[in-house]
Amino acid sequence: MNVTKNNKLTIKDIRKDFQTIEFDEKAINCKNKVISQGEIEYQIKKIIQYIINNIRYDRKDAIFPADPRIFNSNPLNVFNGAWGIIYSLNKLRVDIPSKLLFKVLNYNINSSKYTSGLYVGTSGIAWVLLELSLKEETERIMNIGENHKLMFDSPGIFFGASGYGLTCLKFYLKTSDVEWLKKAKKIGERLMESAIKVDDNKYCWKHIDGDTHLGYGEGATGISLFLLYLSIISGEYKYLEVGTKALEFDISYLKTSEEGILGMQRGVAGNVEKVITSYWDEGTAGVLTSVLRYWKGTKNDKYLILAKSLIKDVSRKYAAFPGLFMGLSGLGNALIDAYQFIGDKEYLKEAYKVATGVSLFAINENNGISYPGEQLFRKSTDFGTGSSGIALFYNRLLNAETKYNNFNFVLDEVFKE
Repeated sequence: MNVTKNNKLTIKDIRKDFQTIEFDEKAINCKNKVISQGEIEYQIKKIIQYIINNIRYDRKDAIFPADPRIFNSNPLNVFNGAWGIIYSLNKLRVDIPSKLLFKVLNYNINSSKYTSGLYVGTSGIAWVLLELSLKEETERIMNIGENHKLMFDSPGIFFGASGYGLTCLKFYLKTSDVEWLKKAKKIGERLMESAIKVDDNKYCWKHIDGDTHLGYGEGATGISLFLLYLSIISGEYKYLEVGTKALEFDISYLKTSEEGILGMQRGVAGNVEKVITSYWDEGTAGVLTSVLRYWKGTKNDKYLILAKSLIKDVSRKYAAFPGLFMGLSGLGNALIDAYQFIGDKEYLKEAYKVATGVSLFAINENNGISYPGEQLFRKSTDFGTGSSGIALFYNRLLNAETKYNNFNFVLDEVFKE
């Protein structure tokens, strides 16, 4: 049985299939070995098994093993909560247990506990519900976030306005309801009004903490991608003009290391560290995510040249963590982007090397395979730091010939010929 096929797996199928897979668990650790497709399939199935076997129906604060930050946010968010894991299972063609859906659909979602953000708030939850065709719930939850008092305290994709706007565009593409496009344009207008002009070619935004963050999650890189999509979908150039200058701001913080590798500096504008970070959330992989799409959307080859320069920094077999946002899986996912947008098979080979490095973190359990989360503090099954995001990277790697299938909340359907 192959998880890449369109037919959905039932839990019974998964458990039965484990008994028939031939797999040398020691071979994966060989120094010069690159993980095979069969080994990746095995990993995905064992990850699914662990997730399903560790649903905690008796808990309200953390239904799945997750990053500790879940206790400071909410139990349902996409980043480290239940809906992110459900989203992952759905993408992996696994039937969601009805008991689990009943439990999460009966949570009280309100503006006092849930902000409007994509990865930690209502818009991300609504995105998942939209994909599950739960229309009534999606609109109610999006309406909670629309006028949230904290939306513009963070302009970025992760927590704030750009993430909500991106979700409005997703709704428009899915439903053709022009009201969603109007709402996205309203977000775009507010971002244009609040942008800080650094010089004629660069714009940035301040976060509620007073800092100007860098990178995809909270910085101008993610905002620029929302504005690119908004420009393409609306046909209005003004959004692209501001988005281009936003991307230029973060690009100005790229630095070449002593080893000659171009990457993103860690920190905030005006106070960067002497560290280049490769990760997706705030580093090179996130910048590459937007740069590739600017090349595709604008046909400007300066972005292609820059993308090729950034790829070396994300072509790493080893890193401190295996996860999607701040780990190897995010690097590998960016390499699949590079392969799909540029077409060079070397990038796909590098993605397999990354997957080999990710697999070294696997923990074999009696009830599946688990992975440690961020900082390796504890086992995590969540989307941003844990095994469900890792499984989606693995699955995308198996399906790399299917273009524009990035699962990490982008709108690449606008590029389909």
